[in-house]
Amino acid sequence: MILPFGKMGCQLFLKHFSLGLVDGLEGYSCEGLSLTLSFLYIIPGYILRSSISIFYAFTCYFLEAILHKYSKAEAQMINADCESFHHYLSLYKQIEKAFKTFEHAMSLPIFLSVIDNCITMFACILSLNPFKYSSKNDWRSSFNGFIFTLGLRGLISFLSVCLTACNVHETSKTSKESQKKLMRRIVASKEENDGQRALLLLASYDGPPFILSAWGYFYFTKGLVLSFLGVISSYSLLILQF
Repeated sequence: MILPFGKMGCQLFLKHFSLGLVDGLEGYSCEGLSLTLSFLYIIPGYILRSSISIFYAFTCYFLEAILHKYSKAEAQMINADCESFHHYLSLYKQIEKAFKTFEHAMSLPIFLSVIDNCITMFACILSLNPFKYSSKNDWRSSFNGFIFTLGLRGLISFLSVCLTACNVHETSKTSKESQKKLMRRIVASKEENDGQRALLLLASYDGPPFILSAWGYFYFTKGLVLSFLGVISSYSLLILQF
């Protein structure tokens, strides 16, 4: 690995990222200290944050697939009665319970991950301002490629988490609609008692579609993605004008 700046820039790099504890004094290998600092401080943090986002996105995709399979099961229940309808509603409650367990376990980590991605995108937009560093020899200008990659990683991570979590909410609404379709089919049948029992069962199991949240501060919906990206873009452009 070759650092994209000279010795003086290397010393400034060390002083900046070590909070002034290391200043690249004579007798030390600046390149060696820089690489060590990168492996001990920068790289592990991004691996951990990326791992959380990847795990959350894949788990949401798996949960979405379960709800899709649940919704499709309604079309196969042609001769459904109250017993099968009760089993169908109970199955959704079990799935919802598993969702809440996952949300409770991952709520705080994914909240920190989303906030970190938003701060990363905001900071990268400000850092890539072409008017900020007028000198081409400034050591920080050598990191434009790295900063762009960092911001792109934050954007991809943010979209992966938010969109997969939003799909869980949308699929949950589809599952609720499949329950109502099955209830209407039973009500339309000749068995009057089954129709009344189906209405009572749906009322007892009725509830809003499941929606994932980030520690209760915000919920993953389609509007959340546009809101976050709009705020980041607006404030970064506002600051760049000064």
